[in-house]
Amino acid sequence: MGEETGWRGFALPELQKRLSPVVASVVLGAIWAAWHIPLFGVEFAPAVVPWFVLSVLAGAVMATWLFNAAHGSLLPLPLFHAMVNTVGAGFVFPMFKGADVIRLWWIYAGIWALAAAGFAVFSEDMKPRLKLEATAAQVL
Repeated sequence: MGEETGWRGFALPELQKRLSPVVASVVLGAIWAAWHIPLFGVEFAPAVVPWFVLSVLAGAVMATWLFNAAHGSLLPLPLFHAMVNTVGAGFVFPMFKGADVIRLWWIYAGIWALAAAGFAVFSEDMKPRLKLEATAAQVL
């Protein structure tokens, strides 16, 4: 719960004031990936770290889309995060060992990257918003 409140509840709206949703997502995704550094070599083997980082960057894009599509509501975000962790880390990944888990990470990260690219390109919720300020000349 704390991650989403900080990442999406505070940082994302601030970043989107200055950056496009996609760029804000990548910046936040890099910070989010760095947040997980203590798990590298413990929960994530060195061979899967690049794929984990790619999936986090893509997941950040997807989370930004979800946040923007929900008009800034935080409720879907911890549900989304918990679902990803429960299905992936709790169910699917434990079924694989050795080289198979590395291949699974390639596939997993690739699917996330494709989905994020699709949403970044085609979703209106990921387009930069024009900030128009009404002036007397515009009103008249």
